[in-house]
Amino acid sequence: MKWELYSITGICRTNPTNVQDFVNNLDSYLRSTANCDISLLVGDINIDLLREHEYSNLRYVNMLQQNGYISQINTPARVDSNSSTIIDHIFLKTNRFKVSETAIECKPILLKNCMTDHYPVLFNFGYLKGSNCIINKNSYEFKKIDEKKLTDYLQLVTWDSVFSESDVQKATDNFYNELYKGIDHSTYYLKINSKTSIKKSDELKQSLTKDKDNLILRQSYISYRNRVTNLIKIYITIGRAGILLMR
Repeated sequence: MKWELYSITGICRTNPTNVQDFVNNLDSYLRSTANCDISLLVGDINIDLLREHEYSNLRYVNMLQQNGYISQINTPARVDSNSSTIIDHIFLKTNRFKVSETAIECKPILLKNCMTDHYPVLFNFGYLKGSNCIINKNSYEFKKIDEKKLTDYLQLVTWDSVFSESDVQKATDNFYNELYKGIDHSTYYLKINSKTSIKKSDELKQSLTKDKDNLILRQSYISYRNRVTNLIKIYITIGRAGILLMR
């Protein structure tokens, strides 16, 4: 592997285990391993991903997605004459600040045989030959939604295309179309040049140390330092949510 740090977590959750406690404990654990370049979560979790509308299942999947994990097994691995379930899970997460997803090759495999009541699950993972899997960038661009601008936009929408439509599916599609238009209208880019920003902040601080009575320099340093701090917070928050756009 070309990556610096990666983790593989194996779990077997027995049915009597409280799902809410399990999700909370797993969330805490995953946050503690958030700095890994490649992370795999595998195991017999006994939470059926096919029951996507059940509250406990939603909490489990939402928690994993919030931590940047994507399911790799999306077809039933336990099948009998009466039911089929997805309770054997493989979730993958990549550190999008360091690893290019386009360089990764993932191949989940189900071996359909009757040796046990679960199909054996395999996962082939690697990087594409000749690809540059490590991202070497000093700057990043994020998409961010201006919530006030989005609210103002939606308040001006008449929603006639939704309320006048008798077909429920078409009305739903029209609703989402209007919502996505508002999101596009309210989205802007934030660019973070991590090395340059922090370096400039340090330079301003050093200059202020030498010239403590310079009020203009002090104000410039405080303003720039606060801006860098806010950008770093956004960097961390969006990185965890997994919506980083590499450019």
